[in-house]
Amino acid sequence: GDGTPGAKNGPAASATFYLPEAIAIDAAGNIYVSDTYNNMIRKISKDGIVTTLAGQLKKGKANGRGAAASFSHPDGIAVDKKGNVYVADTGNHLIRMISPAGMVTTFAGCGVRGSKNGDVKAASFFRPMGLAIDTGGNVYVADYQNNVVRGISK
Repeated sequence: GDGTPGAKNGPAASATFYLPEAIAIDAAGNIYVSDTYNNMIRKISKDGIVTTLAGQLKKGKANGRGAAASFSHPDGIAVDKKGNVYVADTGNHLIRMISPAGMVTTFAGCGVRGSKNGDVKAASFFRPMGLAIDTGGNVYVADYQNNVVRGISK
């Protein structure tokens, strides 16, 4: 980006972001950015073109493809071996997944802040932020306001 806050796509040198907070790189060398205050996940291709992978300027927690999906202050981001992009949807207290086809779904969390363990859809987080994926595909979450690191087994 050029340092100006915004949500402009295009060549990396002239694209704009608004408080990007995390990045991840896939096996092909593409860079994924949590564009936190734009509530979007952006992709920088190997050839330096910025596009919006998912999300929209308006906060929300809708699943779907591209701009039909919505986030609330996405933060941590990680990519697995299959090309799935995992996002800590911090404001929604969820972990979201973007498939290689661009479909956003809720991977873990019920969307209500808390600290409940168990089934991934019933579990609760309180402002999840950092994410990492190990070689076995297990997802680790820095559950910020619960002051813990949590693991989600594949």
